[in-house]
Amino acid sequence: MRLREDVNTARIDARYTVASFIKKAGGDQQLTKALQHAEQIGGPRFSSDGQACQIKLEIEGDRVAHELVLIAAANPDKSPLSASLLASELEDWRNRVFTGTGSSVSGAQVQFLRPPNPDDTWMEISDDARQHAVDTARTEAVHQVLDGIRTIPVVPGKTVGDALEVKSVHDSVSNWLVPVRFGRFILKRADRSS
Repeated sequence: MRLREDVNTARIDARYTVASFIKKAGGDQQLTKALQHAEQIGGPRFSSDGQACQIKLEIEGDRVAHELVLIAAANPDKSPLSASLLASELEDWRNRVFTGTGSSVSGAQVQFLRPPNPDDTWMEISDDARQHAVDTARTEAVHQVLDGIRTIPVVPGKTVGDALEVKSVHDSVSNWLVPVRFGRFILKRADRSS
């Protein structure tokens, strides 16, 4: 979602953005969890044709700054900035707000979508080719989701990845993630940003 992009590109100082700081200090999951508490602004907004839905989220800069300082304090050996220096650098974030808008369409609708002002090139693409592209994107989304959950522990010494090595488990999870052809939703890779 755009919220994570807005946070990632924010500049901490002349050397570091949030993204480059997190890359060195770690704490990506901690920041992601904090961003999941962003507040929804207004209700869902739907496109005039009802095919897409958007929501707007925002989170105060001081909440993000607080989380970054906690990350620096928890990882002093890796953090490129000390927690106290980081707190000082982010002092003015208390008046800042990060926002982002997320969009989604149903799997049943996506194969019918075209750009609002289609050019000749787009019109030459057949319905079958467009459907093939949608199916390929769905398959790739499933692979990305499965890759993203492989390291989750299930029992001591075993992860979701170990369970997915069993063909019947892998197939069941894959089929659950993407209903056949006219599925109910499209999975996006979770940066869980937003």
